[in-house]
Amino acid sequence: VELSATINGGFLNANGVNGVFNALSNTTLTAVTVNGRLNVPHNNSARLSNNLVNNGSITINPNAANATTFIAINDSLTVSGTGQIVLKSNPLNNDTAFILFNGGAEVLTNSATHTIRGAGNIYVNTINNGLIVADIPGQTLSLVSQPKLNNNILSALTGCTLNISAATTQNNANGIILADGGLVTLQGIELTGGRLNAVGTGLFRTFTTTLNSITNNSRIFVQPSSSTRISNSLINNGSITVNETGANAGCFMAINNSLTVSGSGRIILNANPANLDTGYIIFNGGSEVLTLGPS
Repeated sequence: VELSATINGGFLNANGVNGVFNALSNTTLTAVTVNGRLNVPHNNSARLSNNLVNNGSITINPNAANATTFIAINDSLTVSGTGQIVLKSNPLNNDTAFILFNGGAEVLTNSATHTIRGAGNIYVNTINNGLIVADIPGQTLSLVSQPKLNNNILSALTGCTLNISAATTQNNANGIILADGGLVTLQGIELTGGRLNAVGTGLFRTFTTTLNSITNNSRIFVQPSSSTRISNSLINNGSITVNETGANAGCFMAINNSLTVSGSGRIILNANPANLDTGYIIFNGGSEVLTLGPS
């Protein structure tokens, strides 16, 4: 069934292998319940208004074509239900599957039983009470632009990348960011609270990032020609390596205020042998005190 209109309320039910709705441009779903498959075909867009119950799957760009395809959030709303929103961007262009705000003030809440997964970009201000997972090998799911609040799990599976960048602050106070065999990159953000966990080959890479009151249970690598700042406290049960590759390029950890680093982990300075200022720990203004707690 092809849709190209505003649907107010009711149910979109799709049964069987071939049962599917195609939401073409000019489609707005207002307070709708989706039971089954709904696709936003490539080079189209759909809009959501006034909450959505999704017990099926909503796929943005199902064929992963190299064409702009998105869902826009018209107003602050909650997506609930037991279903999933799947982003399938083209490997050459992450902006071929994305979730966008309307004017910028809108907030998308992902409920506790709902999943957003795949590869593409999530631009809209998001509160995650469920699961957001990068799960397409060789591709990236990026949380960009507007702030993100994580109250549950953000994850990257083996071979996949979850990128968190661009927004000034990311609040993870009640949440877990999990490198579940995959890679999580933190770029140009301040991440506040919560836990950074890793399973198997999972790891984190940071690029000019501030970690504020974080518990680290993973491997974190500060990239050459960048820095990571620590604020308020750090519980480190994993490892933090300053200058992952030992490159001859400035790389440091800065202590923003007097604080204690506790836990059973390690901070590793991996400076280039030709230049010890490629892996160092520095103060902010000069009065800060770094205390290393008992292991």
